[in-house]
Amino acid sequence: MTARLLTIIAMTGRIFLVGTVSLVIGTIILVLIGRQTVAHVDDLRENIENFLVDNIGLQVELGQLAGEWPRLVPIIDVTTLMLKDDAQQPSIVLTEVRAELDFFRTLRHLNIIWRELTIAELSLVLVEDRNGVWNLRGFEGDSDTDLEALLAPFIHSRLINLEQIQIEFQAFSG
Repeated sequence: MTARLLTIIAMTGRIFLVGTVSLVIGTIILVLIGRQTVAHVDDLRENIENFLVDNIGLQVELGQLAGEWPRLVPIIDVTTLMLKDDAQQPSIVLTEVRAELDFFRTLRHLNIIWRELTIAELSLVLVEDRNGVWNLRGFEGDSDTDLEALLAPFIHSRLINLEQIQIEFQAFSG
């Protein structure tokens, strides 16, 4: 082997080593900061509500949030999550939500991925329009609402447990 090839291999090895060490140190710092702050997640309730309102287009009401971080699994508990239409009527209500974050897959995909998501009760309200088409309340026709921000974390999630689902149908009369 030539000296130039040995230099390139050594430099590539150093870059790989520095990159790997930087990723490990960054992950450790992220976990330490996360463990210190997850217990205060309820302080961010208003910010989370505003984020969801801006991205979904419906009014959002979050119940109390609680968090813990055992091992490498951050867990968030939400008492209620309610999406309301313009008339302040509930469209989607989730009660007693427990979400366990898949930390490493979330970092890899740069999107929230749940390791396990348990919802005690999911309530949906479907309304029929004059053409006989059924939609979630608040998502009818030309509305500027979009559930993508709420549904995106479910795409790669491993386990979603719905203990009870309640669907209310409101037929069009007129």
